[in-house]
Amino acid sequence: MNFLDKIFLTLIETTPTKEVFVNLHASSRNLSVVQDLINNGQKVLDVGCGLGLTGEYLTKKGFSVTGVELDTALAERVNNYISYEIHNKNAAHLEYEDNSFDSAIFMYVFHHIPIQKHPEVLKEIERILKPGGKMIMVEPDPNSKFDLIWDKIFFADNFYHYFDVYGKFSLIRKGNMRIFEVKKEDFSALEFSYVGEVK
Repeated sequence: MNFLDKIFLTLIETTPTKEVFVNLHASSRNLSVVQDLINNGQKVLDVGCGLGLTGEYLTKKGFSVTGVELDTALAERVNNYISYEIHNKNAAHLEYEDNSFDSAIFMYVFHHIPIQKHPEVLKEIERILKPGGKMIMVEPDPNSKFDLIWDKIFFADNFYHYFDVYGKFSLIRKGNMRIFEVKKEDFSALEFSYVGEVK
């Protein structure tokens, strides 16, 4: 848990502002676009869910959300104020049954996973997705100076730089944001290549 998470957690826990944070997060991360890519009522896995704001938004929109977060302390605190369940798990070892979820969402998460670990994570997500399932991966544009500075300041310990993606997927661009929609059957063709400086 970094100091920025601690600040946001304190604000959310001590003041009646959770809805404000959820709405700001939804706007800044184009969650209405993400919502349109998945069918209402589906079972959604929010991977690397952090403060839980993506899952909270989708829960209120009628989705059945489960969150996973690698940071034990963060997962424990966030479970105290959200309306769905977060499990402390590693994305490469989820321990859910095969074909458990309709969709998996990675909201600004993949650039915090070392690129050599991507195939392992994708294999696990492929396993837990139902036939016809999909992954929604939201990532900054590699040329976004703002996001680069933000990650280097606030997430320096686990920021591995931005990447290009190759393979079969649908791509939506919104400002400095890329929204990838990848069907389960196309996971094996995905390739990642770092852009520019690499940690």
